[in-house]
Amino acid sequence: MKTYRDLLKKVNEGNICTARVTRAWLNQPGVLQAEITSETEFITTGQERRDHFNSASKSWLQRQLQLWQEQTSNSVKVAAPGHPLEIICGDCCLILKIEGIRYIVSTYRDIMPQGWLIPGGVPDNIEQLFSPKEIAEKEVAEEILIGDIHNRVYFLQSRQETEINIEKWGLKPTAMIPLSIKELTWKNKGDAQTLLLKTPDRQVRLDDVVIFIDPEIASAVLTLYWEIEIPFSLKELRLFDGESHWEHPDISLNRVIRLVPVGREKPVAIFSSGQNILGEGWITETTKKQALQEKS
Repeated sequence: MKTYRDLLKKVNEGNICTARVTRAWLNQPGVLQAEITSETEFITTGQERRDHFNSASKSWLQRQLQLWQEQTSNSVKVAAPGHPLEIICGDCCLILKIEGIRYIVSTYRDIMPQGWLIPGGVPDNIEQLFSPKEIAEKEVAEEILIGDIHNRVYFLQSRQETEINIEKWGLKPTAMIPLSIKELTWKNKGDAQTLLLKTPDRQVRLDDVVIFIDPEIASAVLTLYWEIEIPFSLKELRLFDGESHWEHPDISLNRVIRLVPVGREKPVAIFSSGQNILGEGWITETTKKQALQEKS
């Protein structure tokens, strides 16, 4: 792996730039303090990141977070030699408000670690490392393309990212319409509400944020909460995955996207290639007969 000193000498050649810090604490009142030294290792490839996940000190970090939740001390270590913590990623919990009902957007990741996840990503250079909010904003614009059955496309802050996704999908929108963003104050405040990041040559402090530390993968993430009001019905909605294929950046991975009402577990819609496929049945009755075994 490259070190902080290596990355200062030349531009990162990978598409990832997160630090594996061994000096980090949760301090009262809710501050994640992390220190990057000149010898701190950096994750710069997907394989290095998977290796970090696989070697995560899950039980150690779970114990440390439990100590923090019990509030028995004003300071708890969340990284140490032999127990590195990845710093820092940016996620966005995107909520679509449709006809008064609020739905959380998530996509399915089919490589380890597998499962549903909200839009998010990692910095790809040193400067982005100090701006996790910008990472989250960029990723949600990259990953989710909102449209309707009338071939209109809607964009958030970045029209440019939306235009890239339109090209990926070969769409020919009749209009591009901006949507306003409402930043939410979320009930779950995470593990910290302030990030204090120190390096040999600078210090960055971000206040009034939501930071989670995931012991499963030994990673810290800053999370934004955005609500978007959709000016049409769920039946008219189309959602496309904008995440690029790692070998072919002009092609979408076409991950499935689901909508789950806030506070619920069961999805009300699952989108693939823009279409809600949750309510689809067997393609023909003959296919259904082929697939279903009759009771004996």
